[in-house]
Amino acid sequence: MKTTNPALAALGPFKAETIPVAVTGANQTKVQQMLDRVGFK
Repeated sequence: MKTTNPALAALGPFKAETIPVAVTGANQTKVQQMLDRVGFK
C-alpha cells in the first residue's frame, strides 16, 4: 500500500542504513553515556 505524506516527502528519498543492527547495539552503552554527559533529554 502506498500513501502520500507531505512531511515524509519533504525529507527526500528514503536512504536505508548500511550499518548492521548488531553494530549499533554493541555501541548502545557508549552512546547513552555520551548523551548523559551532554545532558540530552
